[in-house]
Amino acid sequence: MRALLTKIEQNTRLDRVGDPLQRVVQAVLRPQRIRDLLHGVPLGHPLHPAMVQVPVGSWISAAVLDLMPGQRRAATTLTAVGTVSAL
Repeated sequence: MRALLTKIEQNTRLDRVGDPLQRVVQAVLRPQRIRDLLHGVPLGHPLHPAMVQVPVGSWISAAVLDLMPGQRRAATTLTAVGTVSAL
């Protein structure tokens, strides 16, 4: 697994996509208010841990529902919720 991740990390073809994307993200996060919000300054706690709970919880719940008969629609909905919240 480590070798695969190292190979992906060192693949320079991915830089063609990653570098412009990085510039866009940095431009969006440049205003101090947005940075403060993401760092959780208004809450007194970083926002990232709370933001991670929705997609991870949705995907784990969808995996459990996939094992149960008749729960395909609910699992699909949870997968969609997890994906949208991850974005």
